[in-house]
Amino acid sequence: MQPNTMMALSLNVKGLNSPQKRRVLFRDLRRKHVDIAFLQETRIPRQDSHRLRDPRFSQVFSSCALNKQNGVAILIHRNCLFTKHDVHTDTAGRYVILSGTLGTRSVTLVNVYAPNTPDKHFWEALQADLDRHALGEILMCGDFNAVPCPAVDRSRPSANQTPTMGTRQDVLFGSFLNQRALIDVWRVSHPSTKDFTFYSNPHGSYSRIDNILISPSLLPWVTAASIGVISWSDHANVVMELSLPNCSPAWNWRLGSHTLQDAGLVRELEGELEAYFRDNVTEDISFSTVWAAHKAVIRGEIIKKVSYRKRLKLQSVLELQHTLRVQELEHKTTPSQEGFDRLQGTRHALNRLLLEDVAKAMTWSKRRFYESANKMDTLLARQIRPRPPVTRITSLKDSAGRSIKSPQNIKRAFTDYYSSLYNHSPLHSPPTASHLTEINSFLSSVDLPKLSSSQGLALAKDFTLEEISEAIVSLKPNKAPGPDGYTARYYKTFFPILGPHLVTLFNAVKAGNPFPPDSLLASLVVLPKPGKNLSDPSGYRPISLLNLDVKIYAKVLAARLNPLLPSIIHPDQVGFIQGRQAYENTRRAVGAIWHLEREGRPSLLLSLDAEKAFDRIEWPFLFTLLEHMSFPPEFCSAIRALYHNPRADVSIPGSQAAPFSIHNGTRQGCPLSPLLFALTLEPLLTHIRSSPDIKGMTVQDGSFKVSAYADDVLLTLTSPESSLTATSALLSRFSAVSGFRVNLDKSVILPFHLSRHQTQALTAVFGFKIASTTIPYLGIHLPNKHDDIYKVNYPPLYAKLRGEMEVWNKECISWLGRVHCIKMNLLPRLLYLFQALPSPIDPSDLRFLQSHIDAFVWRGGRRRVARSTLYRPRELGGLGLPNIQCYFQAAQLSQVVTLHSPPNTHRWVDFESACMFPESPKYWMWLPKNVRPKVPTLCPPLSHSIALWDSLASSKKLRQASSSMLPLWRNPLFPPGQAPDQFSRFVEGGILRIRDLQDRAGLYSFDSLTARSGLHPQDFSATCSSIILLLLRKTK
Repeated sequence: MQPNTMMALSLNVKGLNSPQKRRVLFRDLRRKHVDIAFLQETRIPRQDSHRLRDPRFSQVFSSCALNKQNGVAILIHRNCLFTKHDVHTDTAGRYVILSGTLGTRSVTLVNVYAPNTPDKHFWEALQADLDRHALGEILMCGDFNAVPCPAVDRSRPSANQTPTMGTRQDVLFGSFLNQRALIDVWRVSHPSTKDFTFYSNPHGSYSRIDNILISPSLLPWVTAASIGVISWSDHANVVMELSLPNCSPAWNWRLGSHTLQDAGLVRELEGELEAYFRDNVTEDISFSTVWAAHKAVIRGEIIKKVSYRKRLKLQSVLELQHTLRVQELEHKTTPSQEGFDRLQGTRHALNRLLLEDVAKAMTWSKRRFYESANKMDTLLARQIRPRPPVTRITSLKDSAGRSIKSPQNIKRAFTDYYSSLYNHSPLHSPPTASHLTEINSFLSSVDLPKLSSSQGLALAKDFTLEEISEAIVSLKPNKAPGPDGYTARYYKTFFPILGPHLVTLFNAVKAGNPFPPDSLLASLVVLPKPGKNLSDPSGYRPISLLNLDVKIYAKVLAARLNPLLPSIIHPDQVGFIQGRQAYENTRRAVGAIWHLEREGRPSLLLSLDAEKAFDRIEWPFLFTLLEHMSFPPEFCSAIRALYHNPRADVSIPGSQAAPFSIHNGTRQGCPLSPLLFALTLEPLLTHIRSSPDIKGMTVQDGSFKVSAYADDVLLTLTSPESSLTATSALLSRFSAVSGFRVNLDKSVILPFHLSRHQTQALTAVFGFKIASTTIPYLGIHLPNKHDDIYKVNYPPLYAKLRGEMEVWNKECISWLGRVHCIKMNLLPRLLYLFQALPSPIDPSDLRFLQSHIDAFVWRGGRRRVARSTLYRPRELGGLGLPNIQCYFQAAQLSQVVTLHSPPNTHRWVDFESACMFPESPKYWMWLPKNVRPKVPTLCPPLSHSIALWDSLASSKKLRQASSSMLPLWRNPLFPPGQAPDQFSRFVEGGILRIRDLQDRAGLYSFDSLTARSGLHPQDFSATCSSIILLLLRKTK
């Protein structure tokens, strides 16, 4: 079959209610590479029409009767270039009329199962429905229970047919063909051949009652038509091949997920790999060339060996099919009882072989479902996940606003759009001298952190086999590969052979030798954005699929860079930084709302939305920044290798490859990209922090202006007009040097203590939208009143989760599977809010949600196991059913632990500690409640955390009255510590709590404390005071 050919198959399947028979059908369709299947006599009742679902045939259109009779279906392969416009079915399961676009032409697909007795009303109804619903050319397939030409399409005349006109049914069918002017494809392709699709055993005759009919204008598309053998059904299939103009193959080679599970194949490929590298690694050929060529060689070997194994596996089936075809032709030509018996024997043998193979496959499927269907695994996740709609792009508007429908033109429109996006500033690639001067001026005007020499050496060292091994182990084996088709399983399976060669390749690349050009090619898959205009290329989200060798290289670089980022990225940035989490910014934002609301001064929260943030970063700015931050040249060279003439190709099925060059942006799908973006954003945030004209929220001596999670930037500003003026000017300057651009349509201001006139003026001057009540930020909603935090976030989530559980309740999920549904799907979403929002929860809401969870687990019936038993871990005889109240408490308590972090580590801790000054929450909370000094203010997030801590510390015995966590300073139980100036060396030496004076063996001696903390002899009396307090505590 030619690459741009579409195959249509018509077959009367004689019932498909048997799972084994459906498996045989779909295997047959896949083996024949069928694009559109027309099935008749499915006999599937209307309520069970879902039985025809198959992952490869994403579009299924059926007409079913109420009971098990009749039934037709059209199955369309996911790679077929067909788009549905309208579908019409009858009520008796006799026909389905499907109009749409095939390639670039308007076509109506019709599947018919005609009555086996003359029925004039049926043909009239079909004719009338075609008049109403058919569009463009017609492609009609079916079992018509009649023949187009009785003289040649029956092996012997029927008892009730005239010599020239045939049966009454033949007459009605012939009249229908003449009225619709339809052409019999098989007869046109085989004008002088007699062949048949059905054998009537009672009548002992053959007939060609299964046909494919087309409009005359479709005839030039037809390249072949054939009749198969009668095997597992009682009808032969009819196949037609159509050549689709201006369409290219939608298939790209990809290493199958099960291919490398064949131990024999793996051993053969190991030998091929060893021989290839042994014969081709020489000094006169660059290793990158050898590496690129190995992919082509091994790809060919895999295709050859897999094809051979498939042929070997199907050899018995193919031999029987050939024998069956020969015997059928013989019996059709010279019918005899002996020939019929041989034919039936061969047919039964073939069916037995097919069913045995299917039985083995179904046994494995049953085992897989038995083992995994109730576990937190892919099978269960897919069952409760909403089925995604078909995302095929059928039409688009080009830059001139014209509607385009051909795959090649759609691809051209996307390519033009992304070519412009990834080269938005042609004058900056390569950069001019003046542009580099502007970049250096921007970076030099602020004090940026720099790497230490030891950190630079760690980044610059050569790659090792251990690093590459760790990167490969972390890869998920079944993720979609890049254009070369090699998945992570290939690198995991053959790592002992490929590992040393990857070390050689990566070190050569780091030294300045570029990757092979094809290695830096990426496949760009576009997915529709919810609620966007899908006729515009900007309404789609590009997903970049990189080749795995490049991804492994980037993973090694990211693994080296990641531990160093906390030392050079300010705590205001938390996205993709080791040891930082999203809740840090949401908790700080909640505290900021309380503070701004309480202060009573004109202020605002500004949520900045960056337009195509990762895609617009300019490379001259990125690499100049790395130099300013003292990144070693070797590491900069290693990163430059990823940006040395990279290209991408938009994947549109049915179109030819048309790669375009990329000149800006961090690589999508690259593990290094988030880290590089965080570095790129740091100069902007540093400018904001250091600018005296941008005034932020101030608490004590601390200023809290900005927080960021990747491209989600939130500014907390006072003096709105002057601060926004300076911010806008800074953003314009940063955009000019880096490519970063703010999307004014999505950037929103949440005002505090600003009149309507003032907010309108801000919009008119700066272009930002004004939110009257809430703004979205990192998956939550921030209101302009702190008391509304709970009601704008939790009730909508509760309602959504209850609705989803009602939908899941209709699925066939076991008791254990239902528990896992809660743990796998519902709990993570609740946990995110539990962490992101430091606010108390209405206990009645949690009880109400927990009751819905119980009802879902028990399918609305009576509980048969106590809830407390279900809550226990599996190791203690339970099922680990989430106790929502306990998870809430645990999520909140984890932040109490973070409260004990050193200063300038977590900004929300700095903010809440400043609100509590002069007390410190990490010490104050350990004091008995009756001796805690009163504080002038306690912000609600901190108040909630400490109240929860006090409650749980008492009920769960997390704190004792004589706790070693008691502070030495500002502790009413230790009066000398109320004026800690005389204890300055204690504080400098880290002696802050009672536990710092002892270990498990007992009290430290003064000499030991001197050695550990640098105390002086004059500190002896202070030490004695502390020890006396400790002894008093011990004797209580």
